[in-house]
Amino acid sequence: MAPEQLLFVRHAETVANRERRWQGQRHDGEITPRGYRQIEAVARRLADLRGSVAALYTSPLRRALETAQAIGQALDLSPIVEPGFREIDFGQLDSLTSQEIRDRHPAFFAAWQRRDNLDLTWPGGERRLDFHRRVRAALERVLDRHNGSRVVIVAHGGTIWAGLCHLLHWSIEASVPPYFINCSLTRLRHDPLWGWRLLTLNEACHLEGLVDDLL
Repeated sequence: MAPEQLLFVRHAETVANRERRWQGQRHDGEITPRGYRQIEAVARRLADLRGSVAALYTSPLRRALETAQAIGQALDLSPIVEPGFREIDFGQLDSLTSQEIRDRHPAFFAAWQRRDNLDLTWPGGERRLDFHRRVRAALERVLDRHNGSRVVIVAHGGTIWAGLCHLLHWSIEASVPPYFINCSLTRLRHDPLWGWRLLTLNEACHLEGLVDDLL
């Protein structure tokens, strides 16, 4: 089988991840000690690709950028910041837990659970459809620059999900996003006839002992 051409890496674990808090653009929490061990593990995992990766892109948010910098050292590449790969802006609800949102904003929480509500807008934040469009545009810019080459993108769970929906033609309304493990790998390959194909989702064999209580 031909090698993957696109690798998504979710950023390392943060304090907000440990506390199960929504973390968008405004609450860019610190990476935990375990998160730094995850970074070391994924960098080692990707070191074998040194010399075969055309470019390394990252969200500008600190948790992604720190992860990308370590991967860049392993690949001998400087991360390229792509603002379009930022996580969705949760606005005033950033850093709250799901239970806190349910308790304080029950109407919004009910609306959020409707996947077909693409006009859903986080209070003071971003509209669901606008987020998907932003990620789609950023991804197409990257792919246009590196047609047929292997590219690594370090980003966020929401960003990776939006990218998969676009490339694999998954319905935003009908699909339920998985929990993307911190520092997991999601790999895709482009077939000239069939288009993009998913090779692995949430690949985490390199993270043994570093994710057990997050699953």
